[in-house]
Amino acid sequence: MNTAILIRHAHAQDLAAGGDRFRPLSNRGRRQAENLGRDLAPRLAQPALALVSPAVRAQETFELLSEAAGVSIPSRTVEAIYGYEVDGILEVIRLCGEGSLVLVVGHEPLISDAAWQLAGPDGGAPVSVPTATALVFESELPWDQWQIGAARFRETYQG
Repeated sequence: MNTAILIRHAHAQDLAAGGDRFRPLSNRGRRQAENLGRDLAPRLAQPALALVSPAVRAQETFELLSEAAGVSIPSRTVEAIYGYEVDGILEVIRLCGEGSLVLVVGHEPLISDAAWQLAGPDGGAPVSVPTATALVFESELPWDQWQIGAARFRETYQG
C-alpha cells in the first residue's frame, strides 16, 4: 500500500522582505505545525520521502512537523509545488520509486487541486484546505501508475 500525505503549510506571517516566497511561519503557525507533527507521528513511522515547496513557510512547516513527530525524513525541494503546477506534482509523485509514503508540503490551491485529482471527482477529497491540514491518500498501485482517480482519500488531520 502506498500512501501520499498532502500538507498545506501552517499559518504564515503576512509580509516578508523579499516577497511571498520568504514569508516565515507566524507563532500560531509554528504551534500548528508542531501539533500536526504529533498527530501524524504514527503515520510517519514507515520509510518516507518529503517533497517540499521552496517557500520558507513550507520548509518551516516540514521541519517543525518532523521534529514534533520525532522522525527524520529525507526531503527534496520541488519548485513545481510553489509554482502551483498540479500536473508537476502528480509527475513528481509518480517518480518516487522506493518507499511506501510520500509527503507533499505546499500551498493552496495546489493542495486541494492535487487532492481532487488523486481521489477523482467523486472521491470525497475536500474542495479547499485550511492551513496546517494534512490529507491522506492510499492506493495499491505503484507510484508510477498514480494518476487522476488512482488513490482513495482516507482522512484529514488538522494542526
